[in-house]
Amino acid sequence: MKPTVGAVICTYDDSGHLTETVRRVYNSLDRIYILIGTAPWSCSDPNRDFLATYATASSLFDPEQKITIVSRRWASEHEQRAYGQSLLFKDGIDWCMVLDDDEFYNTDQLDKYIATLNKADNIFIYLVPMHVYWKTGEYILSGANTAYPVFVRTDPSKTEFTKARAVIVKGGNWESSTHSQLAMHHLSYVRTDEQVHKKVTRFSHADQFGSEWLDKWKSWQYGQDAILDSGIPQRVQKLDPPLIKPCGYVAGSHLEVLLHDLNSTVDSPTIQGDAKTKFLLKLGKEIGTTFRIMQGKEISRALGDMKPNTPYVHIANWEILIIDNT
Repeated sequence: MKPTVGAVICTYDDSGHLTETVRRVYNSLDRIYILIGTAPWSCSDPNRDFLATYATASSLFDPEQKITIVSRRWASEHEQRAYGQSLLFKDGIDWCMVLDDDEFYNTDQLDKYIATLNKADNIFIYLVPMHVYWKTGEYILSGANTAYPVFVRTDPSKTEFTKARAVIVKGGNWESSTHSQLAMHHLSYVRTDEQVHKKVTRFSHADQFGSEWLDKWKSWQYGQDAILDSGIPQRVQKLDPPLIKPCGYVAGSHLEVLLHDLNSTVDSPTIQGDAKTKFLLKLGKEIGTTFRIMQGKEISRALGDMKPNTPYVHIANWEILIIDNT
């Protein structure tokens, strides 16, 4: 039986990655709960930064009505995650995908892994190893690859969040994926200086960071080690090629409707002339962007030069439409 999976995204002050995080998992999931705290777990915030996050979440493209936003105050990280887990359980969803607003997945890996979740009745948690990125998508911390609980049974008689992201298993087992099966791309430190300052003063490990750490962060240059909350130096590795793959545009049934409006179908080999122009104008209006049309060798060159996370569309047998955000 195909597993049903919903994500619980706990956030407060969006780091700028929320839209991409959701876009990368949207087609793979049945439900998505975005839980926006009205204050950080570790302190109060007179600036009310959650309002900007709420605005971003409210504007997410949601053609299949999968997204629900809940905003309130939670006293701790594990309380917030448990709340989302309980919502999914009430919805009849089998698995809770534990997801933060700065965690990316490659969709090909994700779809294959989700299909295997129900392979054993006695496995209640699946751990996923991570790549922790430093400063930009070009650098990772070579020693930071801990596996964290990502897929958790929603049934409270089987699992329970206890502290931060930690989960205990009740009467069952857990299993861990390998990087080659499924990897989390954690962009926790891919932020501006201001965003990093907010992060390390507000998140659940805030007591382990101080002004000295922030000074080292600001002055870091490639070739130097990075220092995390553990205080242990971490070697920084430059990636070539990048590990994060470009991700297709959220389409699903909504895209079929757009094509159907033009008396076409997703299986049509071509959309020519005025019909193509009308389609692009309508699609661009729907998602607030514009497109460049590419074919043949131009596509290969574009994909080879594409930066990590650049969105694109591949519609059946016709050309790829690269979203032009410039």
